[in-house]
Amino acid sequence: MLCESLSAWLDTQADIRVVGSAPTAAQAVDLVTSLRPDVLILDGDIDPTCGADVLREITARGMRPAVVLLMSSEDREAAELAMKFGVFGFVLKIAPLQEVAEAVRWAAKEKMWVSPPLLTSMLSGFRTSSNHAHARDSLMSLTKRELQVLTLMVDGLNHAAIAQRLHVSTNTVRTHTQNLQKKLNVHSGLAAVSVALEAGLRPD
Repeated sequence: MLCESLSAWLDTQADIRVVGSAPTAAQAVDLVTSLRPDVLILDGDIDPTCGADVLREITARGMRPAVVLLMSSEDREAAELAMKFGVFGFVLKIAPLQEVAEAVRWAAKEKMWVSPPLLTSMLSGFRTSSNHAHARDSLMSLTKRELQVLTLMVDGLNHAAIAQRLHVSTNTVRTHTQNLQKKLNVHSGLAAVSVALEAGLRPD
């Protein structure tokens, strides 16, 4: 019911076109493979392992849609697991439909959208695992270019915008992002930004 209602509402948005919906994980994988959508909305209430399997399978098939995860609770651990698979949006199911649409728009631009209650919980979790000194030490391991990329991430720029600002390719920015995440021992852009904020970096 949620799937059908949400699909019908999103299809009324002038800048969003729903190309399909699937009630099961297996059908979702097949549908993504055949339709190649820009954005995939995934129900976070399915078994986390099953959801991870969906993301692994579509990645193995060469599909890389931006994923928006719908969640019924502020489950920070589930959100952190999802971020390891490149999820761009985290939206509470109680959020207004307009917020779901906005998350889809942001995900399509490779920008992360997180419902405010989830953002508070997630950032709190990241901060409790480190302190200011550790965060600053972590940033010291970055190259000058990686630090530039991270600073622009803190400013809210996506990969394409960072590439344009630095006059490099988007693939180069992705490589820098992957490298800096490894050095900071985090698994997502949001976690990297949290470390940067903990170290004292602030948006311009």
